[in-house]
Amino acid sequence: MKTAAYLRVSSEEQARNGLGIDSQKAKIIELAKEKKLEIGEFYSDEGVSGSLRERKGLNKLLSDIENDGISNVLTYSLDRLARNLALSILIENEFKKHNVKLYTVL
Repeated sequence: MKTAAYLRVSSEEQARNGLGIDSQKAKIIELAKEKKLEIGEFYSDEGVSGSLRERKGLNKLLSDIENDGISNVLTYSLDRLARNLALSILIENEFKKHNVKLYTVL
């Protein structure tokens, strides 16, 4: 089973307020240890709104799920993946289609 992690910050202010990439990564690594999962790759988007579908890191993650058999995705919270309902549903459907289990810190 392949495991990946997704991180995102939309602004410098968000990073300064404790939700920076490094902070998210540390918490996700703790979660992986707790779940006995080994993260193979980290995907990230920095300075990009979660309401946008077109994000380099997210697009690569979804492509790798389809092509490389990723079966687990870890992220800090659901709002790191998407900030609107329509996009959340789209991503959730892609995960379900490929039997991907999602784990969140929060």
